[in-house]
Amino acid sequence: MAQSGPSLNKEAKRRRVSPEDIAALQKRAEAWASLGGPGRAGVQARARAAFALYLDILRHGLTLDFPRWLSQHSGIPRTTCQRYLKSGRALATGSKANRNQSGLLAEQREREQTPVVSPINWDEE
Repeated sequence: MAQSGPSLNKEAKRRRVSPEDIAALQKRAEAWASLGGPGRAGVQARARAAFALYLDILRHGLTLDFPRWLSQHSGIPRTTCQRYLKSGRALATGSKANRNQSGLLAEQREREQTPVVSPINWDEE
C-alpha cells in the first residue's frame, strides 16, 4: 500500500531511532488487535492501548499517519483504528468517555457473527 508522507523507516533514520525501538513498536501494533476481550471492556482496553502506542510513536519524534500504520501492522481496517484512537484520546482526557464505543461494539459483534470462509486452495484438484 502506498503511504502518504514519509515511511516509518525513513522517518526513524532521520530522527535516529534505533531499529530495536521500531521493531518493538511494530510488535505492539501486531499484538494490539488481540488485546482485551469481548464487550465494552475489550473496546476500552484496545482504545487505551492504541492511544498509548500513539503517544510512544510521538515520544520517538516520529510523525506519520498513525491509523494507517496501525492498520498495516494489526490487520484491522484503517477507519476502525482511527475510531479506536479517538476513543482512547477521549478516555485519556476524560471528555465524552463513551465516544465511538457503541459503533466499535457493533462492529466487533458483526465481526464475531460473520462466518469466516476458509481460503480456496488452488493447488488441490
